[in-house]
Amino acid sequence: MEWSNSSTEKWQEVEKKYGLVILRRENNFVNGTIAFKEGVEILEDQPSKKILIVDDDQAFNKALATFLTGHGFTVVIAQDATFAIQYVVQERIDLVILDMGLPSGGGLFVLENIRKNRKIRQMPIIVLTANISADTEKKSRELGADVFILKPYDLEKLLESIKAHLT
Repeated sequence: MEWSNSSTEKWQEVEKKYGLVILRRENNFVNGTIAFKEGVEILEDQPSKKILIVDDDQAFNKALATFLTGHGFTVVIAQDATFAIQYVVQERIDLVILDMGLPSGGGLFVLENIRKNRKIRQMPIIVLTANISADTEKKSRELGADVFILKPYDLEKLLESIKAHLT
């Protein structure tokens, strides 16, 4: 698949500005598995749904992004609350997977800011966190989390939740 220089430069600029790692599914297969590239542009006309993973754990992000891109989703990763908010306000995102323990404000800060913004307040948000506090779950739901899932989690159940909120 060919990429224009202007498109490549645009997404490299987006990555630098927001501190994001952008993944997309390649159209080529290697031994029956999908090959992925990290840090490449997203096609604006790509028909797949775009999911933002907001978590500061790089290993978790890569594993979940690989799983989701393997199921046809475009994945963007933000490791900081402030960058996540800036990105969802300026770019089209179909669903957010949100951790609670984040630098620059935390997951509740992200959730609250998304729900306050008329333009994006209806965006589905799945909280996926290791924070087992009942208070965190209560606050997340009060602020409008669509789903609250504790880590460790079942990937297939997460995928079901994602698909249910994107239909």
